[in-house]
Amino acid sequence: LIYGFSSMLGPFTRTEQEQLYAESKQWYRLYGMTMRNVPDTLDEFDAYWDGYVEDVLECTPSAQWLLATFKSPPVPPRLRGLPDPLWRPLGRIIGYLAVVFASGQLPPAARGKLGLPYGVHHRVLHDVIMRAVRWSVPLTPVRFRYHHRAYAGWQRAARQRGVRPSSLVRRTRRPD
Repeated sequence: LIYGFSSMLGPFTRTEQEQLYAESKQWYRLYGMTMRNVPDTLDEFDAYWDGYVEDVLECTPSAQWLLATFKSPPVPPRLRGLPDPLWRPLGRIIGYLAVVFASGQLPPAARGKLGLPYGVHHRVLHDVIMRAVRWSVPLTPVRFRYHHRAYAGWQRAARQRGVRPSSLVRRTRRPD
């Protein structure tokens, strides 16, 4: 997530990435997750992740199910009224784009182990998706960028400070 957010919303400096990693560990603690196996620093996490991809990662039935769900996603709750004959082809297009986007965020070794093709046209499409995301995020109102519970947190923090939620959110840079 650190590098995905950095490539979508940044780029973030290494210091910002390290800060996001440290904050992520705080979030996990708040949700009651154990910190026993969590690397202390982002550099240590990077080494752990590289080793995990190389020595542990495999394409399990659960991973295959998740990939199949991405490729043919269910109708989102807000679009439940959309007729199935309309959603099916639209869902497949959205699913294909989601898989290309996710594949582009993975290291080549992970893509290989998960059987995700990633040729030149995938890279080009990934870059187009990434540019569209970078371009659209600054134009998207803050209340639509976050899950409703996360946005409620921004609202609480803003009320405590007497400011608008948008003033608390990291400004994303418009791409050149």
